[in-house]
Amino acid sequence: LFCFFVYRRSQGVDGSGPVMTIDSDVLEVSVTDSAEALLQGITATDRKDGDVTESVVLESLSAFIDTDTRLATYAAFDSDKHVTRGARRIVYTDYTKPEFSMTQDLEYPTGRSDISINGIKVQDCIDGDISSFIKVKLDPAYDIDEEGEYETEFSIVNSAGDKASFKAYITIYDNAETKIS
Repeated sequence: LFCFFVYRRSQGVDGSGPVMTIDSDVLEVSVTDSAEALLQGITATDRKDGDVTESVVLESLSAFIDTDTRLATYAAFDSDKHVTRGARRIVYTDYTKPEFSMTQDLEYPTGRSDISINGIKVQDCIDGDISSFIKVKLDPAYDIDEEGEYETEFSIVNSAGDKASFKAYITIYDNAETKIS
């Protein structure tokens, strides 16, 4: 074993990874900042390779751990493929919850089984338009053949794990009568 260790050392291979330095435990950014902004204040050096700061990557970004705070995990690499990880909190200075909007009334004729939610849109400051991920919870009394108003809950979760919901009424009108607006 000793001979193997001496041989590896003589080949210029070191057994340690880079040393990562993160200048603060918390970084404040805007939701519009680029991925590079999340790398501010991070350096990495390796005993053999020297400055390996360019190898630092954002490995993961957690769901929200507080209203506007996520945990960022970083990784730095050296030429011997050693990896060092570090983490810090990312605080968004301008984060807002996903926002619902309606572009049309939610009115449908009796007998229609495919209730469309095309009239509801959700805009998120991190992910943009996330309308295709809306979940719908209909009133348990909802009946496609029965006229009436049925309370419906629309909910969404963005990529940061933040949840938002919106309640509205779906109106079912008699298909045989003309809809009056």
